[in-house]
Amino acid sequence: MNVFRPDQIEDLRDLHRICHELRVEVVMIGATAYRLFMDDLERETLDMTSR
Repeated sequence: MNVFRPDQIEDLRDLHRICHELRVEVVMIGATAYRLFMDDLERETLDMTSR
């Protein structure tokens, strides 16, 4: 099961593409990073919002 909405996935892909083009690394911190690595669907986060 994916913990991100489709618009959030699109934003993450855009961020990845931009960082790749600029040849910089992106570092995720906070609740969004937590959700990438932990299977905890009960925990809510508002640090990444839709456009």
